[in-house]
Amino acid sequence: GQVSIGDDRTVSLVDFAGQAEFLVSHQLLLSSLHTLCLIIQPAPSFESSDHRHFGSWVYWRKFLASLGDRRRGSLLLAVSELDKVLTGEDSNIDYEYLISNEFNKIKEQSSDAISCNEALRLDYRPRSIADTIYKAKQALRKSTAEVAHSWWVPNSYETLSRITQDVAKTKSANHELPILTRNELIQEINNFCEIVPQSSALLSKLTTDPQLLQKAIEYLEAVGDVMQAGDQLLIDPIGWFSTFICHFVKDDLAVSTIQIDNSALRQQRGTIHLSDVIQALEHEYVSPSEHIAQIMELLCGLELCVPLGKTSFLFPCLLPPLSTSIALFDEGYLNSTHASAVRGHRFRESSGFIPPGLFLGLIARLYQSLAPGVMHPTRMFNDCAVLFLNNAATRVLLICDLDKSVIDVVGFAPSSEQLFVGAAKGQASAVIWMVHLIKMYLRNYSQLNFDEAWLCTNPECYGSRGGEYSYQGSEFPLLPRVTSRRNRAHDCNAEGCQRFLGMGHSLDVMQLT
Repeated sequence: GQVSIGDDRTVSLVDFAGQAEFLVSHQLLLSSLHTLCLIIQPAPSFESSDHRHFGSWVYWRKFLASLGDRRRGSLLLAVSELDKVLTGEDSNIDYEYLISNEFNKIKEQSSDAISCNEALRLDYRPRSIADTIYKAKQALRKSTAEVAHSWWVPNSYETLSRITQDVAKTKSANHELPILTRNELIQEINNFCEIVPQSSALLSKLTTDPQLLQKAIEYLEAVGDVMQAGDQLLIDPIGWFSTFICHFVKDDLAVSTIQIDNSALRQQRGTIHLSDVIQALEHEYVSPSEHIAQIMELLCGLELCVPLGKTSFLFPCLLPPLSTSIALFDEGYLNSTHASAVRGHRFRESSGFIPPGLFLGLIARLYQSLAPGVMHPTRMFNDCAVLFLNNAATRVLLICDLDKSVIDVVGFAPSSEQLFVGAAKGQASAVIWMVHLIKMYLRNYSQLNFDEAWLCTNPECYGSRGGEYSYQGSEFPLLPRVTSRRNRAHDCNAEGCQRFLGMGHSLDVMQLT
C-alpha cells in the first residue's frame, strides 16, 4: 500500500514474503539505489539461534551489500514484538543491550547506508500503536529526505512519475493489467499537457524526442515505477510480481484464488501451464489472455522463467531442492558407463554470502542459451542441475551450496576426449566452457568476489571407485585464485560461446566440386 509521510511525499510499502520461492525476486526488485529498505527483526530472536528469524538484520545487510552500494540513509533497522519482552517474558535477558550491540555492529559495516543512531522500536501494544505509527513515518520521512538530498532530476521526470502512478490507479480500478506501450505512454503525456499546458513545456518534448523519452523511462526504472521489456512497460513491477508469484506458492496465511498445492507443484517440478497463469489473472483482471504474451515475454526477459514449448513455462524458483546427491544416482542422472575422466571447478564467495536468487537466475540463463536437450526440468533443482553433453556420454553437475557459499562445476565422462566439446573458437573442456559462461553471468554481481579452485585430475584424489564417481563436495583444494575481471566488453552471444556446447563432435564428409 501507499502511505503519506508529509512534505507532499508518498512511499509505497511492499512486504517481501519470506518463502524460498520469493527469494529470486528480491534481488531483482531491491537493486535500485533509490529503494528504502526497512529490515524488521523480532526482539526475542536476538542471540537466540533456534529462533527462525535469528540473524535477520545480518542476512539482509549482506544481501543488500551484494546488490551494490546503498545511498546514505536508505537502510532502516527495526525491532518488532517488543510487547513479548516488555511484559515480563524472559526478564533475565537484557534485550536492549543485545539490540543495541547488534545495531552498532551492522551500522559500522553498512558504509553510511544507516544514518540513524538507534533501531526503530515497533511497539504493537494498543496504547503504543499510535506512537509507533508516528515514529515509523518520521523515520521514513527522514530517510527519504536523505536519499533525495543529492537526487537531482528534471521536474518533468517527477511529473511523468505521477502520470504513470495515476495510470496505474485507473487500470487497477478498471481491473486492467498494469501494462503500457510506449505509444500509450506518449498519449497519456499528451493528455496531461492539454490539461496543464502552463507547466508542460519540457514534458511535451518527451513525446517528440525518442532519446529523451528513453532517458525518462530509464529514470522511472531506477526509482521502481516501471520495468521495460521491449516496447512494453510494466507499472509498479515490485507490487505486481509479488502478487503474481503468490498465486503459485502455498501460503496458509494468505488467501489466493489458485494456489497450487505444494506437493502437486513439486510433481510439476516448477512447471506452470499457460492456462494456470490465465486462470490466476482472470480473478483480478479483465481479459488477461490479450496481454499474456507480453507478460510472459517480460518475465522470460527478466530470467524469472523460461519457456517450455508454447503452452508451459518453467519457474526455477518453484523447483524443489535437492535433498542429497545420492538422489541423483538413484535417478540415474549421474550414472555414466565408466567415469574415468573427471574435471571440476569451484567458485567460493570470499565474504561467505551468495544471494539465494543467483543460482536460479543462472539456471534460467543456461537453459535458454544452451543446445536443446542439454538441460531438462527432470534433472533440475533449485540448488542443482545435471547437464547431458555429447549424446549424454558426458555429464556436468552444477551445484550450489549457500551455507558454504560455493558453486561447483564437475564434469565426468568415460574418456578425456569426451570431456571436450566443439566450440566457436576451437575446442575446450566442457567444464572450462561452463565456467566461462558462469563468469559472464557473475558480472551482474560486481559487489561479490569469487575465489576459484580446481579439482585434481588424479582419480585417486576425488575418490573414483572402479570408474564410478561420487560427488562429495570436499574434493576441491583450499588454495584459491581470484577470479579475473578483464575483458568486460566480451559478449557471449556475439562470440558464439554457447553455440556448440552440448552438440558433441561430428565429422563431415569432404565434398569435391
